[in-house]
Amino acid sequence: MKWKKSSIKGRLFITFMITLALPVFASSFYMYTYSKKVVKELMIEAIEQTFRESRKNIASYFDRVNQASHNIYKSQFRGKSLTTVIKTHYDMESDWFFMDAISTIKDFEESIFQIYLYMENINRAFLFRDYMMANTIINEGYAYDTDVEACVISLHPTRDYHIPHMINKHKHVISFVRNIYEVPKDTQIGQLVIDLDVDIFDVLLKDLYDASSESFYLINQSDAQIWYASDPTLIGQSLNASLLNASLTHIEKGVYNFPWSEDAFEGICVIETIEKPYMNLMMIKQIPVNKIDGKINEMLHFIIILLVLIIIVSIVSSLRNSFYFTKPIQRLLEAIKQVNNGHLDTVAVMERKDEFGELEEHFNHMMHSINEHIELEYKLKIENTTTELKALQSQINSHFMNNVLQSIGTEAIKSHNRKVYDLIVQLGNMMNYSMRNQDQIVQISDELDYCQNYLSLQAHRFNQGIGYHIEVDDDMTDVNVPKMILQPIVENCFVHGFREAKNLGRIIITVIKMASNCILDVADNGRGLDEDMIKQLNQGFKAVIGHKQHHESIGLLNIAKRLHYHYGDKSMLSVSHNKYGGLTVRITIPLGR
Repeated sequence: MKWKKSSIKGRLFITFMITLALPVFASSFYMYTYSKKVVKELMIEAIEQTFRESRKNIASYFDRVNQASHNIYKSQFRGKSLTTVIKTHYDMESDWFFMDAISTIKDFEESIFQIYLYMENINRAFLFRDYMMANTIINEGYAYDTDVEACVISLHPTRDYHIPHMINKHKHVISFVRNIYEVPKDTQIGQLVIDLDVDIFDVLLKDLYDASSESFYLINQSDAQIWYASDPTLIGQSLNASLLNASLTHIEKGVYNFPWSEDAFEGICVIETIEKPYMNLMMIKQIPVNKIDGKINEMLHFIIILLVLIIIVSIVSSLRNSFYFTKPIQRLLEAIKQVNNGHLDTVAVMERKDEFGELEEHFNHMMHSINEHIELEYKLKIENTTTELKALQSQINSHFMNNVLQSIGTEAIKSHNRKVYDLIVQLGNMMNYSMRNQDQIVQISDELDYCQNYLSLQAHRFNQGIGYHIEVDDDMTDVNVPKMILQPIVENCFVHGFREAKNLGRIIITVIKMASNCILDVADNGRGLDEDMIKQLNQGFKAVIGHKQHHESIGLLNIAKRLHYHYGDKSMLSVSHNKYGGLTVRITIPLGR
């Protein structure tokens, strides 16, 4: 089959391509159109989620420091506590108490750089760093003037707090300050300062940004100081006012991301706050627009690759399906062409179990039925032609034979021999019936008349040693049957059944209606056959089609063959034993044919 747009194969291919390609192109266009928005939303959502996790980490860190600062109230050493120390005379045991309390605070968090404790009632200060303790009498007062119980001091260089013997390492730290009060009074009796190494923020925050393309800031809201930044040179400086104000404005509105454009930056800012009673921090991340576009381009590349793969799969699938659906049709067309060329035995190869397979099966069944019908018609025509030729041959000098028989009959009447005259009339009737070659289908009544004449002649021949009886239902006399199907059966009774018979031979012919069939039985009381021979005969009747028989032999097999030509499998010829000791030959013919 040539490829044509108008062919079923072409139309199926176009249909499959449309049904597959259009949704793919439409969905791809939709994905591309909305990918920028989706990517931006997904990026911001992911950043906000990581910001929330980092906020928890930073808040947890400062909570640990805050909890550690309370240890000054909880510590005990050799029965001494903060309350007993401030109410008793200061001694060496008091020194050991403060040293133990401070070292315990250090154990809470490794990022503590140093701890400074000043007790006003004894004018004594303690400085703990690198697991070394120094203390001295000091009159400088409190390190930080604050009226709140706890607060965080912004980034600043380290101090030695006027305590000698401790070398200043000149680092930048943030300080957690807690004022110490006498319990249960509210009188301030001292101050605890915990200096924190800002390197801890690199551990907590370095995974929140891409240093090559993004900017990140951790800011103290109270003074806008940058505690940590993706650019280390900005640590300790103040955030520019415009970005800070924009961030605070959006925080007040409950919006934690907004577009931002300033100087060389254009993109999106994502913010998050960390609020505690002792501090207010804010995280800001700036994402440039080219990074968002890069994510979009990655998605676009993925969409293009996916689209190409889907198109390839669609084309292959469409071609496969179009060939799959049209291949059985093509096979049927080729089979039909073979039939048109005269090859009536053509068979369509069945490879499918679906509706196309059923179509091929029905086609093969139809061709088988047509071939069988043609074969039957052809063989029946040959059979009829042969019969006609034989009848024509028998008609040679038919007028002469009739004239002779009439002359003999006249002489019999003149001689007053009525019996001879009746025999001549019966013989003449049989000759006339046989010579009616144009009638291949006759009524049962005609066939029975012929058999009766034949039996009458045979009875005279055997000197009345043969008896016969014919019984037929009234509604069966007009049934049409093939000509000469009963006489050969009756003749077999004489040839085989009554041979060497000593008793009176008897033949009974009955014609009855049974269901939708006409049943013709010919029974005798001859010598019969054994069971094996009867079985072989019946099997031979069923397998008679396709067997070559000589048309010169008129027998049971010829009758079976002629019945099959006229009625197909709906007719049947069978032999069986009967109650008379002989055989019964039964012909079953369907009515209404």
